[in-house]
Amino acid sequence: MFTQNADFRQARFEQRTRVRFDLVNKDGGGLRARFLNCPIEGVSFADAHWHRYKGRIVLQDELDITSGEHDEYGLVGVAYRQFVNTFDSVRNYDLAEDCYIGAMEMRRHYTENFLFGRIVKVRAVYKKFPPARKLGEWVSVLNVYRLSSNYGSSYTRALSVLGVMMLVFALLFPLFGLRTAEPSPSVGLQTSSTTFCPEAASISWCKAWVNKDRVSKLWGTFKGGVLATAEVASFQRRPTLEPATTWGKGMAILETIFVPAQVALFLLALRRRFKR
Repeated sequence: MFTQNADFRQARFEQRTRVRFDLVNKDGGGLRARFLNCPIEGVSFADAHWHRYKGRIVLQDELDITSGEHDEYGLVGVAYRQFVNTFDSVRNYDLAEDCYIGAMEMRRHYTENFLFGRIVKVRAVYKKFPPARKLGEWVSVLNVYRLSSNYGSSYTRALSVLGVMMLVFALLFPLFGLRTAEPSPSVGLQTSSTTFCPEAASISWCKAWVNKDRVSKLWGTFKGGVLATAEVASFQRRPTLEPATTWGKGMAILETIFVPAQVALFLLALRRRFKR
């Protein structure tokens, strides 16, 4: 039982394969330990009760950073990757996944991975001004990866985000107007300044709202939006419905970019989870 933070920073175990953390803190609070610059491959952590934060195990080294004690995201990321290898070697894949997420979080907070973070002057601004740093943490590819699938480790989050995307597009398509697709349409896309409720659209929220049978028409409009979204996402060559305006066409182009990318993240997370 470690009643206080265990500090193994800079430690060297001469015979790592004989070092075992068995049932550590099993009957008490979670183990809060520092392992910065401490090689731990070969050390056994059998059934140790770890301190958890945001649903995953967390090293005290990471908590030290967030509390402002030091700024060593790269080194803490190395410590997490060591734990990934250690837990993988004994097939403790759940803990290995937790440490993988921890390592990715350290990469997300590392200023060199921010937008234009490779430029010395820009990196200095990130480090000097906390609001700029917070903005850099959020406006990054790694943060998009985190939000969309928790770094490829959560297929449930990836599927949820995919569902939200499909719902948003299903609501937006009728907003910009839909029409029945013709083999050789004689009416082009509407390009006037009227963005919403276009005359060329046979399906739109505005027309459904002013209809006498409002509830039925709104439901039918929603189903039309769902159908159009599904057809765009599945790359149908002969869709039943198509955008009636250039704005709607732009939404269709965006969907063909974002939805397949999210599907790929979902499949990646699914493969990663069940491969183990």
